[in-house]
Amino acid sequence: MIPPLVASDDTDLTNWQAGDQDTFLAMVNKLVTTFCGWHIAPQIPVLNRRCRFGERGYIMLPSKHVTEVSSVVVDGETLVADCDYFWEPPQPWLQHRSDFWPEHRWACVSFTSGFEDCPLDVKAVIFEVVATALELPASNATEIATMQYRANIKESVGVSLSDDQKNRLMPYKIQKFGGRSTP
Repeated sequence: MIPPLVASDDTDLTNWQAGDQDTFLAMVNKLVTTFCGWHIAPQIPVLNRRCRFGERGYIMLPSKHVTEVSSVVVDGETLVADCDYFWEPPQPWLQHRSDFWPEHRWACVSFTSGFEDCPLDVKAVIFEVVATALELPASNATEIATMQYRANIKESVGVSLSDDQKNRLMPYKIQKFGGRSTP
């Protein structure tokens, strides 16, 4: 038997039911980083990430803001910055400089990714989703009615992103073209 992802005695479930803000923040942080495809902030080291060479010798890194490239290894050989490849911060790509085309077209890259602080527009989305989730943690309701008013719910509730929030996160989202990530 495969164990469940969440069990009834899971502390996250208990905290979620209790409306624990830290639990909702953790869930929304994960939601945003999953939607965007990378860890936006704070800066973190990414070690030996396997990255594919593109058509024109570019290596696309899974980030939108790279502050350091510490090593690039192709077929067991460590490449030399400015000699074998070109990179300029905060670009999320490297360009291979030599005519030599790697046989396997893969590189292992170690780099530092992310902003020092979470951008305010990303924070705003996170705060909005947490506030909504704390108010309406889960529901399939489309309308709320009381004696004084009636409201139609057009946006998502719970730990989910609305279309407007997704649009505001688009500058931070890694796009995928042809099955490959492209910052």
